[in-house]
Amino acid sequence: MFRQREYVRLGNGEQVMAFRQMWIEHGSLLVKLLALPLEVDLANDLFFGRGGKIVADSQRAQALKFELLIPVADPRGKTACLSFNYHIEHFGAIWKIECDDGSVAHTGCVGFGMERITLAEASAELLCSHLNRRPLSNPTSHWRAAFPEHLDTLLEHGEKFFHPYSFNLMRQLGANFEFLSKYLQWLGSQGFEMPASIPAAAQTIASESMVMQFRLVRAITHRRRDLCEDCFDVLESAYEKTLPPLAALVL
Repeated sequence: MFRQREYVRLGNGEQVMAFRQMWIEHGSLLVKLLALPLEVDLANDLFFGRGGKIVADSQRAQALKFELLIPVADPRGKTACLSFNYHIEHFGAIWKIECDDGSVAHTGCVGFGMERITLAEASAELLCSHLNRRPLSNPTSHWRAAFPEHLDTLLEHGEKFFHPYSFNLMRQLGANFEFLSKYLQWLGSQGFEMPASIPAAAQTIASESMVMQFRLVRAITHRRRDLCEDCFDVLESAYEKTLPPLAALVL
Protein backbone atom coordinates (compact mmCIF):
# COMPACT_ATOMS: atom_id res chain seq x y z
CA MET A 1 0.00 0.00 0.00
CA PHE A 2 1.09 3.57 -0.57
CA ARG A 3 -0.34 7.07 -0.37
CA GLN A 4 -1.03 9.13 -3.46
CA ARG A 5 -1.39 12.88 -3.84
CA GLU A 6 -3.70 13.60 -6.76
CA TYR A 7 -4.68 16.72 -8.72
CA VAL A 8 -7.75 16.69 -10.98
CA ARG A 9 -8.64 19.01 -13.87
CA LEU A 10 -12.07 19.50 -15.44
CA GLY A 11 -12.65 21.44 -18.64
CA ASN A 12 -12.70 21.00 -22.37
CA GLY A 13 -10.34 18.59 -24.10
CA GLU A 14 -7.75 21.21 -24.94
CA GLN A 15 -7.60 22.48 -21.35
CA VAL A 16 -7.26 19.02 -19.84
CA MET A 17 -4.54 17.99 -22.31
CA ALA A 18 -2.60 21.17 -21.51
CA PHE A 19 -2.95 20.40 -17.78
CA ARG A 20 -1.56 16.91 -18.28
CA GLN A 21 1.40 18.11 -20.36
CA MET A 22 2.19 20.79 -17.78
CA TRP A 23 2.36 18.18 -15.01
CA ILE A 24 4.47 15.80 -17.09
CA GLU A 25 7.01 18.61 -17.39
CA HIS A 26 6.69 19.75 -13.74
CA GLY A 27 6.84 16.18 -12.41
CA SER A 28 9.91 15.35 -14.49
CA LEU A 29 11.64 18.51 -13.26
CA LEU A 30 10.84 17.65 -9.64
CA VAL A 31 12.36 14.19 -9.93
CA LYS A 32 15.42 15.57 -11.76
CA LEU A 33 15.94 18.04 -8.89
CA LEU A 34 16.01 15.04 -6.55
CA ALA A 35 18.89 13.69 -8.70
CA LEU A 36 16.95 10.53 -9.57
CA PRO A 37 16.97 8.80 -12.97
CA LEU A 38 13.58 8.82 -14.67
CA GLU A 39 11.71 7.76 -17.75
CA VAL A 40 8.24 8.87 -18.93
CA ASP A 41 6.49 6.12 -20.83
CA LEU A 42 3.10 5.24 -22.27
CA ALA A 43 1.07 3.05 -19.91
CA ASN A 44 -2.33 1.57 -19.20
CA ASP A 45 -4.43 0.82 -16.14
CA LEU A 46 -5.04 -2.74 -14.97
CA PHE A 47 -8.33 -3.82 -16.48
CA PHE A 48 -9.76 -7.21 -15.59
CA GLY A 49 -12.30 -9.50 -17.16
CA ARG A 50 -12.70 -10.72 -20.73
CA GLY A 51 -12.60 -7.24 -22.22
CA GLY A 52 -9.70 -5.99 -20.11
CA LYS A 53 -7.02 -6.36 -22.77
CA ILE A 54 -9.16 -4.58 -25.35
CA VAL A 55 -9.71 -1.63 -23.00
CA ALA A 56 -6.01 -1.52 -22.06
CA ASP A 57 -4.95 -1.62 -25.72
CA SER A 58 -7.43 1.16 -26.52
CA GLN A 59 -6.05 3.29 -23.68
CA ARG A 60 -2.54 2.92 -25.06
CA ALA A 61 -3.62 3.50 -28.66
CA GLN A 62 -5.21 6.81 -27.65
CA ALA A 63 -2.20 7.77 -25.45
CA LEU A 64 -4.49 8.42 -22.48
CA LYS A 65 -2.05 7.43 -19.74
CA PHE A 66 1.63 8.11 -19.10
CA GLU A 67 3.75 7.11 -16.13
CA LEU A 68 6.98 8.52 -14.76
CA LEU A 69 9.19 5.55 -13.89
CA ILE A 70 11.96 5.56 -11.27
CA PRO A 71 14.18 2.65 -10.18
CA VAL A 72 13.12 2.04 -6.58
CA ALA A 73 13.24 -1.51 -5.25
CA ASP A 74 12.39 -3.96 -8.03
CA PRO A 75 15.45 -5.34 -9.85
CA ARG A 76 13.20 -6.62 -12.67
CA GLY A 77 11.84 -3.23 -13.70
CA LYS A 78 11.23 0.40 -12.85
CA THR A 79 8.43 1.59 -10.58
CA ALA A 80 5.68 4.00 -11.60
CA CYS A 81 5.94 6.92 -9.17
CA LEU A 82 3.86 9.51 -11.04
CA SER A 83 0.84 8.96 -13.28
CA PHE A 84 -0.65 11.36 -15.85
CA ASN A 85 -4.12 10.51 -17.11
CA TYR A 86 -6.70 11.83 -19.57
CA HIS A 87 -10.21 10.37 -19.18
CA ILE A 88 -11.79 12.16 -22.17
CA GLU A 89 -15.56 12.41 -21.39
CA HIS A 90 -15.80 9.21 -19.36
CA PHE A 91 -16.41 10.72 -15.91
CA GLY A 92 -18.07 13.84 -17.25
CA ALA A 93 -20.75 11.71 -18.91
CA ILE A 94 -21.24 9.41 -15.90
CA TRP A 95 -21.60 12.26 -13.41
CA LYS A 96 -23.26 14.68 -15.83
CA ILE A 97 -20.54 17.31 -15.47
CA GLU A 98 -20.83 20.12 -18.01
CA CYS A 99 -18.63 22.98 -19.15
CA ASP A 100 -19.91 26.57 -19.30
CA ASP A 101 -21.03 26.05 -22.88
CA GLY A 102 -23.11 23.00 -21.91
CA SER A 103 -20.76 20.43 -23.45
CA VAL A 104 -19.76 17.33 -21.49
CA ALA A 105 -16.65 18.05 -19.42
CA HIS A 106 -13.41 16.23 -20.05
CA THR A 107 -11.31 15.24 -17.02
CA GLY A 108 -7.70 14.41 -16.30
CA CYS A 109 -5.54 13.81 -13.25
CA VAL A 110 -1.98 13.53 -12.06
CA GLY A 111 -1.01 11.29 -9.14
CA PHE A 112 2.17 11.33 -7.04
CA GLY A 113 3.08 8.08 -5.22
CA MET A 114 4.50 9.65 -2.07
CA GLU A 115 6.28 6.64 -0.48
CA ARG A 116 7.65 5.45 -3.81
CA ILE A 117 9.32 8.78 -4.55
CA THR A 118 10.63 9.00 -0.98
CA LEU A 119 12.18 5.52 -1.15
CA ALA A 120 13.97 6.27 -4.41
CA GLU A 121 15.27 9.57 -3.05
CA ALA A 122 16.34 7.96 0.23
CA SER A 123 18.42 5.34 -1.59
CA ALA A 124 20.33 8.00 -3.55
CA GLU A 125 20.67 10.26 -0.49
CA LEU A 126 22.07 7.44 1.67
CA LEU A 127 24.65 6.57 -0.96
CA CYS A 128 25.79 10.21 -1.09
CA SER A 129 25.85 10.41 2.71
CA HIS A 130 28.08 7.34 3.00
CA LEU A 131 30.41 8.57 0.28
CA ASN A 132 30.77 11.93 2.01
CA ARG A 133 32.04 10.06 5.09
CA ARG A 134 34.57 7.94 3.21
CA PRO A 135 38.25 8.02 4.35
CA LEU A 136 40.34 10.74 2.75
CA SER A 137 43.06 8.22 1.90
CA ASN A 138 43.14 4.53 1.10
CA PRO A 139 42.45 2.66 4.39
CA THR A 140 43.96 -0.58 3.11
CA SER A 141 47.28 1.27 2.79
CA HIS A 142 47.10 2.26 6.47
CA TRP A 143 46.22 -1.32 7.40
CA ARG A 144 49.17 -2.53 5.34
CA ALA A 145 51.55 -0.23 7.18
CA ALA A 146 50.35 -1.50 10.56
CA PHE A 147 50.09 -5.16 9.56
CA PRO A 148 53.66 -6.28 10.44
CA GLU A 149 53.01 -5.33 14.06
CA HIS A 150 49.57 -6.99 13.91
CA LEU A 151 51.16 -10.15 12.55
CA ASP A 152 53.69 -10.30 15.39
CA THR A 153 50.84 -10.08 17.89
CA LEU A 154 48.89 -12.78 16.05
CA LEU A 155 51.88 -15.14 16.05
CA GLU A 156 52.44 -14.49 19.72
CA HIS A 157 48.83 -15.08 20.85
CA GLY A 158 47.79 -17.68 18.29
CA GLU A 159 44.36 -18.87 17.21
CA LYS A 160 42.34 -17.26 20.01
CA PHE A 161 43.51 -13.82 18.93
CA PHE A 162 43.19 -14.62 15.23
CA HIS A 163 39.41 -15.21 15.25
CA PRO A 164 38.34 -11.74 16.53
CA TYR A 165 41.02 -10.13 14.36
CA SER A 166 39.84 -11.83 11.16
CA PHE A 167 36.18 -11.24 11.96
CA ASN A 168 36.60 -7.52 12.63
CA LEU A 169 38.91 -6.90 9.67
CA MET A 170 38.89 -9.31 6.76
CA ARG A 171 35.38 -10.72 7.16
CA GLN A 172 33.81 -7.31 7.76
CA LEU A 173 35.77 -5.75 4.91
CA GLY A 174 34.78 -8.54 2.53
CA ALA A 175 31.11 -8.57 3.54
CA ASN A 176 30.73 -4.81 3.22
CA PHE A 177 32.31 -4.60 -0.21
CA GLU A 178 30.37 -7.61 -1.46
CA PHE A 179 27.18 -5.86 -0.36
CA LEU A 180 28.37 -2.66 -2.07
CA SER A 181 29.07 -4.59 -5.28
CA LYS A 182 25.55 -6.10 -5.31
CA TYR A 183 23.97 -2.73 -4.53
CA LEU A 184 25.87 -0.97 -7.34
CA GLN A 185 24.88 -3.71 -9.79
CA TRP A 186 21.26 -3.19 -8.72
CA LEU A 187 21.56 0.55 -9.28
CA GLY A 188 22.95 -0.11 -12.74
CA SER A 189 20.10 -2.48 -13.60
CA GLN A 190 17.62 0.19 -12.51
CA GLY A 191 18.90 2.82 -14.90
CA PHE A 192 21.58 4.63 -12.89
CA GLU A 193 24.79 5.33 -14.77
CA MET A 194 27.13 2.74 -13.27
CA PRO A 195 30.28 1.53 -15.07
CA ALA A 196 30.65 -2.23 -14.59
CA SER A 197 34.25 -1.74 -13.46
CA ILE A 198 33.19 -0.20 -10.12
CA PRO A 199 31.07 -3.07 -8.73
CA ALA A 200 33.63 -5.49 -10.19
CA ALA A 201 36.41 -3.80 -8.19
CA ALA A 202 34.26 -3.91 -5.04
CA GLN A 203 33.74 -7.65 -5.55
CA THR A 204 37.51 -8.06 -5.95
CA ILE A 205 37.99 -6.61 -2.45
CA ALA A 206 35.43 -9.08 -1.11
CA SER A 207 37.15 -12.04 -2.78
CA GLU A 208 40.68 -11.03 -1.85
CA SER A 209 39.67 -10.47 1.78
CA MET A 210 38.62 -14.12 1.91
CA VAL A 211 41.89 -15.22 0.28
CA MET A 212 43.89 -13.25 2.82
CA GLN A 213 41.91 -14.72 5.70
CA PHE A 214 42.77 -18.27 4.63
CA ARG A 215 46.40 -17.37 4.01
CA LEU A 216 46.69 -15.81 7.43
CA VAL A 217 45.16 -18.78 9.25
CA ARG A 218 47.71 -21.04 7.54
CA ALA A 219 50.50 -18.69 8.60
CA ILE A 220 49.32 -18.74 12.22
CA THR A 221 48.92 -22.52 12.20
CA HIS A 222 52.45 -23.08 10.85
CA ARG A 223 53.97 -20.21 12.85
CA ARG A 224 55.12 -18.59 9.61
CA ARG A 225 55.47 -14.83 9.13
CA ASP A 226 53.48 -14.12 5.94
CA LEU A 227 53.05 -10.39 5.29
CA CYS A 228 50.50 -11.09 2.51
CA GLU A 229 52.09 -8.49 0.28
CA ASP A 230 50.35 -9.64 -2.90
CA CYS A 231 46.97 -9.59 -1.13
CA PHE A 232 47.54 -6.01 -0.07
CA ASP A 233 48.56 -5.13 -3.64
CA VAL A 234 45.17 -6.39 -4.87
CA LEU A 235 43.19 -4.72 -2.05
CA GLU A 236 44.86 -1.33 -2.48
CA SER A 237 44.40 -1.35 -6.24
CA ALA A 238 40.77 -2.50 -6.06
CA TYR A 239 39.93 0.16 -3.47
CA GLU A 240 41.27 2.88 -5.77
CA LYS A 241 39.04 1.51 -8.54
CA THR A 242 35.96 1.50 -6.29
CA LEU A 243 35.52 4.46 -3.95
CA PRO A 244 37.24 7.34 -5.80
CA PRO A 245 35.48 6.72 -9.15
CA LEU A 246 32.17 6.08 -7.39
CA ALA A 247 32.45 9.35 -5.49
CA ALA A 248 33.38 11.19 -8.69
CA LEU A 249 30.33 9.70 -10.39
CA VAL A 250 27.77 10.35 -7.66
CA LEU A 251 28.86 13.46 -5.75
